[in-house]
Amino acid sequence: MSSLRTVISRLYSPLPFTDPMSTTAATPSTCAACGEAASATLKLQTCNACRSVAYCGRDCQLADWRQHKRRCKEIKAERSAEVARRITKAVEDRDLTRLKQLIVIEGEASVDALDEHGQTALLVAASEGLFDFVVVLADKGANLDLATESGATPVFMAAQNGHQEVVR
Repeated sequence: MSSLRTVISRLYSPLPFTDPMSTTAATPSTCAACGEAASATLKLQTCNACRSVAYCGRDCQLADWRQHKRRCKEIKAERSAEVARRITKAVEDRDLTRLKQLIVIEGEASVDALDEHGQTALLVAASEGLFDFVVVLADKGANLDLATESGATPVFMAAQNGHQEVVR
């Protein structure tokens, strides 16, 4: 019975991004494997990778992994693309405050996320000669050598566009 409930809840559950202005997923209220509801005595643990499902314990997580694995990777990829789009947009809009906020909200790993054009925020900032943005992204761990499919790196793009301050 609980497996049927799990399948039905997955079919009719909302997409993980419930707030259009946030990439943070809503917290699930039932265990994805057994269907047990969260309560004062049972705190569910959310999947760290996709944040779209929760489990009452490790046994349920392991039991559900085979079914959840593919969707988890899809959600994670969708989320990464959305985060990259927002971070790149902050750079394009020259909004340094928003960029810093997004890095804090989404975590430092987000600085190397690729947008829909296969670009990182660092590549866009370097291409446009936005030194302060490059410094913030580099300080947060952005990969200076991460190349596009065509082989362009942030340093290459800065040099090609004559932004010597960024290249140094």
